[in-house]
Order: sequence, then C-alpha cells, then structure tokens
Amino acid sequence: MSLALNVSLDLDGVLDRILEQTRLVTKCDAVAVSIYKDDGGLDWWHRGFGELLASEDALRTSIPLGMITSEPVNRVFQPVWVGDTRADPVWRHVPDFEWVRSYAAVSLTAEDECIGFLNLFSSQPQFFRKDMVNLLQAFAVHAVIAVRNAQLYQDALNARQTAETLGAASQALAQSLSLDSVMNVLLDHLKQSIIFDCASVILIHHETRMAVRATYGTKLANNRQRKNLPMVFDARDCSHILSLLSTQKTVAIADTRTYPGWKPLIKGENAGNWLGIPLIANDKAIGLCEFNKAEPDFFTPRHVYLAEALVGQAAVAIQNAWLFEQVRSGRERLQSLSHRLVEIQEMERRYISRELHDEAGQALASLRIGLHMLERGADQPEAIFAGVADMKHQVDMILENLRRLATDLRPVSLDHLGLVAAMYQHVAAISGKYDIVAEFEAVGIEERLPSE
Repeated sequence: MSLALNVSLDLDGVLDRILEQTRLVTKCDAVAVSIYKDDGGLDWWHRGFGELLASEDALRTSIPLGMITSEPVNRVFQPVWVGDTRADPVWRHVPDFEWVRSYAAVSLTAEDECIGFLNLFSSQPQFFRKDMVNLLQAFAVHAVIAVRNAQLYQDALNARQTAETLGAASQALAQSLSLDSVMNVLLDHLKQSIIFDCASVILIHHETRMAVRATYGTKLANNRQRKNLPMVFDARDCSHILSLLSTQKTVAIADTRTYPGWKPLIKGENAGNWLGIPLIANDKAIGLCEFNKAEPDFFTPRHVYLAEALVGQAAVAIQNAWLFEQVRSGRERLQSLSHRLVEIQEMERRYISRELHDEAGQALASLRIGLHMLERGADQPEAIFAGVADMKHQVDMILENLRRLATDLRPVSLDHLGLVAAMYQHVAAISGKYDIVAEFEAVGIEERLPSE
C-alpha cells in the first residue's frame, strides 16, 4: 500500500490510490478521505457509495465524524471505532446514513497537525475490529506523507503558475497608458486565473458616485453596447461596496440569496457568489474589481489570493492611465478653450471695427464735410448758426455711439457696482431698446462677486 501511494505527486491521484488500497485491503462498503481546506471546511474524495447515498451532497452535508458525538469532532487525533451503530449510545443517526452499521475513522496527522480523516463505512455490524483500526493507523502514517508531498508539490506548482501569471500581467499592464486597454488587460488575465461568469472594473467617479469602466461576460461587454459605458451609480445604494471602500478590504458574499437587500449592479449579472476587491493606489481606494459566479460558495481562498495579487498589481497601472487620461482630456479642453477664446476675440474685433467704420467713421466724415461747408459760408452768419447746430447734433450722436460701444465691451457699472447690478442694467437696456418685457433675477448671491 505504501509503495502504491508514492508513484504520483498529483493530489487527486494520491487520494484515489488511498481509497483504492483501503477498500482493497479492508473489503468495506465505502471509504472517504476528508482533507481540511484553508477556510476550515472539508474537501471529500470517496469510493463505494454508489447507490448507498441519494446524492454526493449527502456526504458533504452530513459529516460522518459528526455522527458519533454530541458535538462535531474537529481535528481529533484518536481513532474512532463503532462496532454497531444501533447499539452505540452516542452514535447520531442522520438521513442517508441509516445503512451504516459499523464505522471506523483515523486522523491523518502531520507534524502534530490533523490535516484530515480516513473514514470507513460498512453495512455489517461488528465489521471493523481493533486490529483493523491499528492497521489503518499505520497506513495513515504513509498516507499522510504521500498527501503532504502532493500538497507541497501542488503548492510549488501553484506558486510558479502565480509568478508566471503575475509576470505576464505586469508586462502587459505596462505596455499601455490607455485606461480602457489597461482595464481590459486586467480582466483578460483574471479570466485566465479565476473562472468567473462576469466581472467589472469600477472606479470612483466623485465621492460616492461610481462608474463602471470595463466589463467582461455581461450584456454591457457586447461591443455594440460598450457606448453605454461608463455606467454611473451611487455606492450608498450598495452596502457591500460601501463597506469595501471604507475598509479597503476584500468583501466576499458566499451566497447572495441570503444577503439582505442584494441587487446586481449591472443588468444581466447572475451572481450567486460575489467577490469584490478594492483598487488601492497610494493608500487610497480608487475603485474596485467585482467578480460574479452563478454558483454559490464557488470562490476559494486561492481564487481570492490570485485576484488580490492581480488587482493589486493593476491598481497603480490603472491610476497612471487614469491620470494620463485626465491630463490628456485637460489638454484637449485647454486647446478647445484657447480656440474658443481666439474666436471670441476675433468676433469682438470685427464688431468694434464694424461699429467704428459704420457709425463713428461715417459720422466724423459727415462732420468734416459740414465744417468745410461752414468754411465756405463764413460770410453768411445765418448759415453758420444752422450748420453749427447740426454739427453739435452729429457730435452728440458720435459720443452716444462711442459710449454704447464702450458699454457693450465692458460697462463701467461692472467695476463700480458688480456683476449683478451690471446685469440688471443690461437687461433693462435690452428691454427698452427692443420694446420687450425682460426680467432678471439673481438667486443665492448675497455678496458682491470677486472680480475674477
């Protein structure tokens, strides 16, 4: 049996051989190996149950070691041996296991730590004897070595795969300063490592306002619907997201059906198991990456570890791309404003030029002609008086037009009385000039505004 266990470093292969050799030697009806997971739960490998159980879920929900005591046995070291379950006073009968008449279990112990159990079941009373339990204990020593070797090999393999994944992701994330490209690269690498149904990258838009900037596996991820992004929502409507942002820690909801007030963020998300990981840059949460799986209790601690590593690595790249996008957008806005400013200046120049040419220029030309006529009729006093009165009227018109032009450019009341008073005068002037009813009202301005 010991030799058979050490021909492979694949954990599933090692456990299958444990089950196979145990049934081969003991001739029991069924055997199961339970190994502790990181979260304290148990993973199960089993043989021989066949028609004995209604479903495999029965093995997971009815932990055999919990049948024999009033409290569930957790990481015990002593073997358990029940000759006849119907005659044993502490045996707890549970559904789907009524057929069990004899039961034995030994702990799988490595370095004074129980990593799991080897469980044997028989429908015959008194099937397991003391000598068989002793044999199982001896076999468990070799089984633990094989299991630990396989686990260490798997851990090393996982560590290598994680390092390769993080290295490839780091290189890909550093190749672009486009925010959309960086987020899509992140989702692509996450999909290779974590089997989710859909995922989204969500950034803080303003205070509690959040913007969905990239998605994978949702209806919004369709190219025809990408124009709908970013989709903005308020984090205060989602308590799990608000908690994630405030604590800056990962939030995992194993079963959303039991979560109070749960609702999906994006239409089309089917989340039985939800995982949210904060995007932290410079000790500040800039957003989060969310993962959804239709199957509850799907994401394992390894999934969380890989997701946190990739998201943490991408946070700085996302922030850099976001800052670059803001700088580029600011530069484009500045260019647009500069272009608009030049246009406005040109419009003002054309307006001033037209007013001076059409109004003041023609009036001054007419005044010059009048002065020339006065010069020619210097010996006719009556004509001089009439001409002077006409020229005074022309001068008044020129002064009025220049005053109007100056007021249109920048009214004196703007400097002396402020914007509100200048607006009142402007609206009143328009009302009188064009004979229309116009009103102006300033709301929420208690003091005079600064000159800027």
